[in-house]
Amino acid sequence: MSNLAARQINQARKRLRLTREELAERCATLGHAELTYSSLTNIESGRPDSKGRRRRRLTIDELVVLALALQIPPVQLLFPAHEMESVEVLPERSVSAWDAVRWFSGESQLPNAPDYGAGGYSREFVMLGLLRRHDELVRRWNSYDEENMRLSMLGAIRAIRLEMRGHGMILPKLPSYLHILERSCDS
Repeated sequence: MSNLAARQINQARKRLRLTREELAERCATLGHAELTYSSLTNIESGRPDSKGRRRRRLTIDELVVLALALQIPPVQLLFPAHEMESVEVLPERSVSAWDAVRWFSGESQLPNAPDYGAGGYSREFVMLGLLRRHDELVRRWNSYDEENMRLSMLGAIRAIRLEMRGHGMILPKLPSYLHILERSCDS
């Protein structure tokens, strides 16, 4: 994955017409001054050591900073679904790039993943699903003009917030125009 991410970083930097120095400056502005011209060169080139291994691997912190500096979602640096049919997620284990994106973002399980006795979706997948449903309900509330539809949406938003609270989740902030719900289910 480091090799693929390095290639994506290089391509994104060139697409933006940034030099490595300019990208290093952006990273420093974001609080990651250790991503220098030299370290970016090593990341992008993947120069092998004497045993043929990549000299410089990419850390998660660096991946996130570089994604922000390059104005690209971090998951696209790992799994560029827009330009690859499949990606290797583990040694000798490839899946479709879109399946990899969906798994990495918590939308679905990895196809043919080993079952370690959890019996399907883990608690974390359920929590992310609740957050997604919450966001969708708030967006839908905004799109309705009819008062009856908005009232039914308020009920659905309230219900999902109560379900989230039941799971011990931190509830997402509501837009100020939905403040009435904060009193009814967030206290």
